[in-house]
This record gives sequence, structure tokens and C-alpha cells, in this order.
Amino acid sequence: MQKLVLGTANFGDNYGISEKLRLSTKEVDEILNWASGKIEELDTSEDYKGSHKAISKHAKNFKITTKIDLNQLVSIKNLTLKVKNISEEIGIEKIERVLLRPHAADPNFTLDAIKKLDKLRLMGSIASLGLTVYETKEMDYFIGVLDFPITFQVPLSLLNRSFQEQITSNPIRYQGFNFYVRSIFLQGLLLMNPEEIPLHLTEASEPIRYLKDKLTKLGLSTLEATFAFIKDQNWATGTLVGVTSLDELKTNLHAFKEKREIDWGFLQDLPYPPARIMDPRRW
Repeated sequence: MQKLVLGTANFGDNYGISEKLRLSTKEVDEILNWASGKIEELDTSEDYKGSHKAISKHAKNFKITTKIDLNQLVSIKNLTLKVKNISEEIGIEKIERVLLRPHAADPNFTLDAIKKLDKLRLMGSIASLGLTVYETKEMDYFIGVLDFPITFQVPLSLLNRSFQEQITSNPIRYQGFNFYVRSIFLQGLLLMNPEEIPLHLTEASEPIRYLKDKLTKLGLSTLEATFAFIKDQNWATGTLVGVTSLDELKTNLHAFKEKREIDWGFLQDLPYPPARIMDPRRW
């Protein structure tokens, strides 16, 4: 059964297309107090400034996934100490999951880091491990060279369905691996009205306008349709979503729990935006 995971990128700093000011300590406490017992997992990262500290006093009520950028790591030998330091920052003895951002130029460095994390898993420092990737070719490379299954965190939205198409085209190849999906609203871009889209992202206007027109005819909001689409992906274990308020979390959780039968055939006619639009790193 798929689970909803709460992202914490804006718990310590600005995040997302709207550049909303980071949540205050009071807002974070309010959200996490309410979420305890309703949301099982939190997703954070060492490069989400201030997020580890922001969740620390609530961390024991959740399973914690955090991410480490291998492009900022000088040596694999430093990985053990980094995991230890993160555990201390968050205030937990054992991290549920550590995901690595692959090294941009050295796949062997990434493979060595994965093997190092697996040793830490066997020692009990972490429960599981994996990679957070942006492109299907990254996923396929590591699946092809690894001799044990890991978790992949991948982007998936109504506009960006590349991972869905890849995985469902050959399910046997991906069997045994664990998948969490993120960027389901493209950092809020999908929820904006076309006329509100920033100038540097205007290439997204036509696909979003088309999408909203189709959904209006179906009597669905983008938020409702997104969660319905994500939940139809039986290959995905969890769905990551960020929020800007407690009310927003309540709305998302309610929409996530709703059951809807939708014919997704219209997505085949949806204009694809340029790759740059589907990858927030290029914004």
C-alpha cells in the first residue's frame, strides 16, 4: 500500500517556485505534532538548510529519510562520519534511509559509496539505502551494475511520466527495487494558473493549460488528479509531498486517501514541455 511522505525542504529555508518564506518554528511544530501518527515518514536532506535541526525534536515520531550529495564528498572514507553526524543533528540513533545524490562525473565513486552504505546498513547504522535520481538513464545504469536491490527516489508528475513509462514497459527488470516518487507538482508549477507562470518557465504554459482544460471537463482539480494518478502506480511505494501550512497538509492527505477511477488516455495527447521544464535543477 502506497504511503504519503512529508518533505521538509522548506522547514529551514525557502523552497519551491513560489519562494515562500521558510516555515517558522511554530509552524513546523504545529505540522509535525498533527502529522505524528498520521504520516509515517519525513524526507529531508543535508542540503536542505536547517531542516535537520527543525525536525530534530519530533524525529523519534517518524521514520527519517535523508540525502547526501556525493559531489560534495571528498572521500568515501568520510561517509561513515557524515552519517554519524547527521544522526546526531536529527537526534536519532538510526536513520531509516540514506539516499545518495550520484556523483556527476564518476559513477564508480557512487558505486563505492553505495557499497559503503550497505556496510553501514549491516552494522545497524541505517535501515536502508538508495539513490535520488533525475533521469531514467541514471536509474538503468545503476540497476544494471548493482547486485542487490536499493531504493530509488524519482520524479513523477502528470507532465513528467518518463520513469512511469520506463518502469511499466519492463516490470521484470525493476522487480525487487523500491521506488519513491517526488516532484509530483513540479515544486508547485502544476498548481499555478497558466497566466501566473514566471517568464522563465513560459514553455510550461501550453501543457498546463491543456491539462487543466481536460481536468475541468472531468470535474477534477490538478491536485486531485495528481494524487489519483500517483496512486494508480502500483510500482511506487511512497509519494513525497511538501506543504506550506498545516491546512495544506490536511488537504493533501485527504486527497491522497480518496479513491478515484480515471481514464488516463488523455495524457497521451498532452504536449510535452522541454526537458528543462521538467527538471527544476535547470530553472
